[in-house]
Amino acid sequence: MDDVTGAGSVPLVMDDLPGFYARVSEATGANHTYPLRRIVTAPDAWTALPEVLADTTCEVERVLVVEDETEILRDGEPLKPAVAALLADCGVPVEVLVLTGDEELHTSAEHIATVRAALEPATAVLALGSGTIADITKHAVFGFEQEHPEAPLHLVSLQTANSVCAFTSELAVVTTDGVKRTLPSRLPDILVLDTTVLTQAPRAYTLGGIGDASVAAVSLADYRLASALGMGRWEPAAALVLRDVRDDFLAGDPRLADPGVEGAEAIARALGACGFAMSMAGESAPVSGLEHITSHMLDMAAVHGRRPIGNHGMQCGVASALVLIAFDHLLEQVDVGAAPLDALVPDRERERADVVETFAAIDPSGRAGEECWRDYATKLDAWERAQPTVAAFVEDWPRHRQELRQHLSDPGTFMSALHATGHPLDFEEIPPGLSFEEVRWAFANARKMRKRWSVADLLSVLGIWDEAFVDDVFATFFALRNEIR
Repeated sequence: MDDVTGAGSVPLVMDDLPGFYARVSEATGANHTYPLRRIVTAPDAWTALPEVLADTTCEVERVLVVEDETEILRDGEPLKPAVAALLADCGVPVEVLVLTGDEELHTSAEHIATVRAALEPATAVLALGSGTIADITKHAVFGFEQEHPEAPLHLVSLQTANSVCAFTSELAVVTTDGVKRTLPSRLPDILVLDTTVLTQAPRAYTLGGIGDASVAAVSLADYRLASALGMGRWEPAAALVLRDVRDDFLAGDPRLADPGVEGAEAIARALGACGFAMSMAGESAPVSGLEHITSHMLDMAAVHGRRPIGNHGMQCGVASALVLIAFDHLLEQVDVGAAPLDALVPDRERERADVVETFAAIDPSGRAGEECWRDYATKLDAWERAQPTVAAFVEDWPRHRQELRQHLSDPGTFMSALHATGHPLDFEEIPPGLSFEEVRWAFANARKMRKRWSVADLLSVLGIWDEAFVDDVFATFFALRNEIR
C-alpha cells in the first residue's frame, strides 16, 4: 500500500473493528485504534440495547436516552416508546430527554448545553436518532468528560437513518451565528445499526447518505491539494479507508441502489468509512472539501432566508460534480507552473470587503460576514506564511498534477454513478427544492466562508475563478446531466 498518496485501500469491516484498526495501523506505521469498540448490525439490532448499554467497564447507575420529537417507525410501530419499554427492565433508572424548540433540530450550542446539563457520573447515554442527535449528544458527552476526566461515560448510538457519516466521527458540526463549524467531539463506544430501521427510513435520508459518501470521489483531491500547498496536513490513513468507498461508488455498486438490507449495510459501511477517515485525520477535511462548504453556504442562506434547510448529503452529492468539473479545468487547462509567484497573494482589504459584501446579501446585520471573515482571514495569514511551499508546488506542478488525478474521477462518470443510485441531479429535486440562483451563489462564494483551502482558492489566486468561470462550470454540469438523463 502507498502510505504517502493513499493509493491502496483498507476496507472497513464493521464486525471486526479491532482487525480494521490493526490493518490501518500496520499500513501507515501509526496507531489508529479508536474508542468505538463494536458495531452491532442485525435486522433486530435494537433489541440488543440492554446488553449493549451494560457492555462497559464504566460504572452505570442510570441511563439517559437523548432523542428529538421526530417519530421513527419500525414495521409501522413507533420505535422510541418501544426502546423506552425495553430499557425499563435494565436494572437502573432510565430518563428520556427530548430536545425541542426548533421546527427542524440543529446542532446548536443551546441543545448541546441542554444535554450537557443532564449528564452526571455513572451514566450510560443512548443517542437515539439520526446525525443531528448523534452530534449533539457526543459533543455534550465530550464536554462533560473534558471537565470530569475521572468520570468517563458510556456512550451508545442507535443510528436510525443512513443519512450522514457523523456516527463514526470524532467531530461534530455545530452552528455558530448561523455558520457551521466543525469541533472536536467524541466517538460512541458502541454503534447499533438495526437494518430494519435503516431500510424503512425515508428514502430522502438514504439518498442524502449516498450523496454524503459519494464526495470521496473528489474531497481527497482538495485535501491533498491543501497539504501540497502548505495549507493543511495529510493523513494517509484517511485516504486508505476512503479509496474503497470511492471505487465501489464509481463502479456502480448495485447495492447502493438496493432499498433492502444489502443496500442498508453497504451504505452504512460507506458512511462509516467516511466518518473514520475524519477521526483518523482529526478533522473533517478528507470528506469535506469545496462540495461541503457549498452545502453549508446553502444552509446559511436557508437559515437567514427562513426556508427549510435542504438535504445536506444531496447538496454535497450534486456539488461534488461541480467541484470535479472545476478540478478538471485546473488539471487539463491551467499551467500552474507558469504562474507568477508575486501575483499569488491577494490584497487583504479587497478580500475583506468582498467577504463582507457577499454575506451581507443574506445577513444584513453583518454577523455572518464577520464570522466568515474571521476564518477567511486565518486562511489568508496561512497562505502568506506558506509562500515558500507554494513556490515549490508551482515549480513541481507536473508531479502534483499527476498525483491529484489519483484522487479524482471523471465528472461524467461520477454523475452517472450518482444517477444510478436514484440520487437527483436536478437542484429542484433536492428537498425542499433549490433554485439555480441559490446553488450558483453558494458555489461561487463558498471559498469565502472558512479557512479550509480548496480548488476554488487556488483558481481564485490564479485569476481564473470569476463569474465567467462559474458560468462555464454550470454549463458543463448541465450538458453532462442532459446526456445522462
